[in-house]
Amino acid sequence: MASIINATDVVTYIGDTVVGCAQSMDVTVARTIDPATCSSSGGWAQGSPGERSWSGSIGAIARVFPTAEEAANISYKDMLSTLVDGTEVDFEFTLGGEQGERYGGKAYLSNLALSKPETGTVTWTADFTGNGPYGLITA
Repeated sequence: MASIINATDVVTYIGDTVVGCAQSMDVTVARTIDPATCSSSGGWAQGSPGERSWSGSIGAIARVFPTAEEAANISYKDMLSTLVDGTEVDFEFTLGGEQGERYGGKAYLSNLALSKPETGTVTWTADFTGNGPYGLITA
């Protein structure tokens, strides 16, 4: 019997490091459809599958870590360095907890935002653009 995946059962990673306090994660996979309309189509548009692409985003609570904890956590500071340096990262997540199905691919950080509400918790959002294949990781 199939099981429902709860949000708490999705673990998001940058490389091998869990993005702690991640509040949201989105992935979009797309494929362009190249026009391939023939005169015999009777005026109906026709297409042919083209390039595939993917993108993702992570939203997390902003935290500052003591030096001893920096290597085991992802912070706004880490994401800013990744964006400025143009470093390719492994964007991955699991469905069904740490032992669940793992999906992902190589990506570049394309946008980073920090949000401070009037009251409440400061958050950051990072947008990624895939650089190559995305899919189920079976290693």
